[in-house]
Amino acid sequence: MTTAHPEGSRAQSIVPTGPAHPAFDQVAALFDDYRAHYGQPSTPEITRSWLHDQIAQHRISAAAAIRADHVCGFITFTIMPASLMLGTSWSVRDLYVAPHHRRSGIAKALLQHVIRNARAAGAHRVSLQTETDNIPALALYNEIGFQPVTGLELLNLTFDPTLQDPGGMAGHGKQLAADEDGHRLEWAVKSPAYSSDSTLAPIRASSWICSQLSRQPIAL
Repeated sequence: MTTAHPEGSRAQSIVPTGPAHPAFDQVAALFDDYRAHYGQPSTPEITRSWLHDQIAQHRISAAAAIRADHVCGFITFTIMPASLMLGTSWSVRDLYVAPHHRRSGIAKALLQHVIRNARAAGAHRVSLQTETDNIPALALYNEIGFQPVTGLELLNLTFDPTLQDPGGMAGHGKQLAADEDGHRLEWAVKSPAYSSDSTLAPIRASSWICSQLSRQPIAL
């Protein structure tokens, strides 16, 4: 879905962006800037190759905000099984706007693009993570309708490539409340809940499991 967002004399379009899209190279370059913004070394070719593979293998999807043929922001997201609800959950992974295009509504437009598509697809919720001290981002997410999730802890087991014994990994590199991108707070905006009619639950569960296994997002 392509979404147009006029803003005064400046018009922008939000477009799904894959490796074959004419704007993909611009998205990849901006993605490298995004990584550098968070302290990673700039590696344009490696970044482009990684992003190409992730999208081509359907691990993530991406959309770009384009003004006058120039990419000024992007968002990436994944679609995951929401097992207990027998549905799906969309997770925003990356959101970045070029510095000279900030405070012009681009981040909000990118988020709303994902939310609209998730709702249209019947998703149960959209989730995202950000740092607890990222006040501007938190204000934006609150404005859109995201709410903090309480009562949960985000846990990681970070692998050390120098350790070959899986048994030796227990507790090594474990981080509490920080994922690989350094994000620390999960927020979610929910769509209407699915029916909990118990008479149909076994049928729905069987159908849902078959559909998920056919797409290979889960293993039993």
